[in-house]
Amino acid sequence: MTELFTTNNIDFESIKSSLRDHLRTTDTFKDYNFEGSALSMILDILAYNTQYQAFYNNMVINEMFLDTAVSPESVNSIAKSLGYRPSSMTTAMAEIDIELPQGSGEYGLGSYLPANVSFTSIGGGKAYTFQTLEPTLVTSDDPPQLTGVKIYEGDFKSSQFVYDSSNNNNQFVIPEKNVDITTIKVNVQAGIGSVDGYSDNWRRADTLLSVDGLDKVYFVQKNREGYYEIYFGDGVVGKKLDNGQLIYITYLISSGENANGIGENDEEGNRTFASPGFIDDIIVTSPAQGGSPPESIESIKINASLAYQAQNRAVTTTDYKAIIQEQFPSLESVSVYGGEEENPPQYGRVMIAIKPFSGKFITEATKRNIESTLKESKGVIGVSPVVIDPDYLYIRLNTNTKYQSTKLGIPKDALKVTIDTLLSNFVDLNLDKFEQNLYRSKIQTLVDDVDTSILGSNVEITLEKRIVPNFDQSATYSTSFTNPIYNPHVGHIPVISSNKFTFVDGSGIPRTGTFRDDGAGNIVVVDDMGSSLKTDAGKIDYTSGLLTLSRIYITDIEGLLPYISIRAKPNNADILSPRNTIITYDKTDPTAIQIVLNDIDNHGQG
Repeated sequence: MTELFTTNNIDFESIKSSLRDHLRTTDTFKDYNFEGSALSMILDILAYNTQYQAFYNNMVINEMFLDTAVSPESVNSIAKSLGYRPSSMTTAMAEIDIELPQGSGEYGLGSYLPANVSFTSIGGGKAYTFQTLEPTLVTSDDPPQLTGVKIYEGDFKSSQFVYDSSNNNNQFVIPEKNVDITTIKVNVQAGIGSVDGYSDNWRRADTLLSVDGLDKVYFVQKNREGYYEIYFGDGVVGKKLDNGQLIYITYLISSGENANGIGENDEEGNRTFASPGFIDDIIVTSPAQGGSPPESIESIKINASLAYQAQNRAVTTTDYKAIIQEQFPSLESVSVYGGEEENPPQYGRVMIAIKPFSGKFITEATKRNIESTLKESKGVIGVSPVVIDPDYLYIRLNTNTKYQSTKLGIPKDALKVTIDTLLSNFVDLNLDKFEQNLYRSKIQTLVDDVDTSILGSNVEITLEKRIVPNFDQSATYSTSFTNPIYNPHVGHIPVISSNKFTFVDGSGIPRTGTFRDDGAGNIVVVDDMGSSLKTDAGKIDYTSGLLTLSRIYITDIEGLLPYISIRAKPNNADILSPRNTIITYDKTDPTAIQIVLNDIDNHGQG
């Protein structure tokens, strides 16, 4: 008996060749001329059908697994089976203090500013509306009578549905893709025209734990079309609705990250927010932050598996990270580590460093919100979550590239622009987040591959930390490069430098100089000629990269900069970003990336 043919290739010609070779093994078609007969067309059809089926099966199987799925419908469906709900667009939140008109009488001490009060603002040439979501207690007779009022960007929308017990698929779709599901409120009335149940609070359930058949809860999931839908319990897990009950759903339609930053320029005489009628003065205490786009497919693939591992509890650092990213989608990057890794150690704490989509730091209000959420329902008893800011480590890239002008197919200036753009894009795409290290070999390889005329490149990396001084008094400062600093032997030439600043010396005389090291771990201040102005300015630990500045009274910084830039030469070619460190570069500084071209066909001239 002739063995059936096998093929591991779904290429059309390979399949057809396999079919033809198989037929030639039979007595009937041993000497048959396939190419000159009608049977060739039949082989084409069989090969096409086999290829089509193989391709279809491959696509179907790929869509069954989270790692290989491409279709948003497939990714959402798999995430749902893992118990993960993709994050919706989130609305930006600002905090304000409100001064009410004196003698108005309407909002006296102990009264409430109601929910759904609107505030208007202009940002980027576009008008935005902010809302209060909860009533706010008037706590003082003196201005400001209301403090720490949270207002959320977006327009209120509502949808109404009637529960039909004869329908086996009672899932109520919110007809807006820009809905922020964290702002959803659900009321269930006894029926149309009835007020019974209108004031009842139905809460969103994110887990089946501690939910019985009488709890007034609702569930939210994302359907195949990308819309969010509401559904209710079955009487065993969550209260079951009765036929004819009216479901009233309200929510905010958000502008996402577009509203971030509103309120940053708020000042007396130029207030950001206004509210018609009764509010006299609105003072921004925390600018709008937290707006973000809907969760991307790539993010869902990563977070769904992490959330499944966490099982809605925070025990390991991975659990904390998964829960934070699921509940606070406006955060671009999160790093979680134990407090024992801090210097000095902070036992009994879990440190959570967060980078938002907009800006470099989250507001204090957002920090408190995240900490309270983890403390109340997710964390381990006795372990306190502490939200901290990222520690930005700036890099400066100095690239020296050798090329042959006789083989260069583009103008020299175009080559320089191309390399500059390549390096900028590399940092944007591969750094600027937690746990992203910088490997010099990757940069040099990218530069070398720009053009065939390039013979080789050398990229020198300089590290930069920024210290914002207290201009009013003498103070001590500490920062860390989180990487070893180059110091091959005691007394080596200085590898620490800074921009110019003015300080007050021990005699009360203003002096202008820069920081540098003496090669033995001491930080000194020197003038333009290298003469020492202060010999005990601080210490540098070359091994750990920890820099400490002793008490120094800084009064001014050259160029009116708000910070002192301290630069160092790293000891290693690869720059690491442990704990809360983020490697980035200053896009506004034209000297952050410098490129020198050496034409070896012209004796090394650029």
